[in-house]
Amino acid sequence: VPIAIRYALPSVLRVTGSQTRAVALGQYPDESCREFRRHLSEVDVVVTQASHLSGSLEALGCRDVKIIPNAVDLRRFYPRPVDGSLARELNLPPHAKVVLHASNLKRVKRPLDIVLSAAEAVPQVDDLYYVVAGDGPMLGQMQQLCRDKGLWRRFRFTGWLDYDRMPGLINLGDVVVMPSETEQQ
Repeated sequence: VPIAIRYALPSVLRVTGSQTRAVALGQYPDESCREFRRHLSEVDVVVTQASHLSGSLEALGCRDVKIIPNAVDLRRFYPRPVDGSLARELNLPPHAKVVLHASNLKRVKRPLDIVLSAAEAVPQVDDLYYVVAGDGPMLGQMQQLCRDKGLWRRFRFTGWLDYDRMPGLINLGDVVVMPSETEQQ
């Protein structure tokens, strides 16, 4: 931003995520985010991909907030028959009803809520299985809660997957869940 100002160039800042919201809510000490706040007020345009962030950004002094949503490649992500080899790789029964969650398994994604809801749902649906794609700081706690609740056999943890595998994985789910506190989309 200082270079753009020095040479009178237009400047754009892309802002994402829960940290911005936390700054707006005063959850970070002022000295930790002073420079960030200053740059927000100095740029010509701030871009975010989530409309729910625009109010927080304006409260932080942004003069102009534009929303440019994340793009989804509809040539890759579209309804199609389930990939039987993927279901077999995950050791899912042939007629399993699959609840899918894909994320970086941070606390803000609330992955433990998935396990807690499974504890309620699994006794009611004989062929209900959960596939969790991703890795992150909550993975161990999520796996332990599955064990504690007696759900380990109903969960499949894939770890982090290559992007090329995600269309087939998402298509495998009968339901896709995202219990996040906030989401970009």
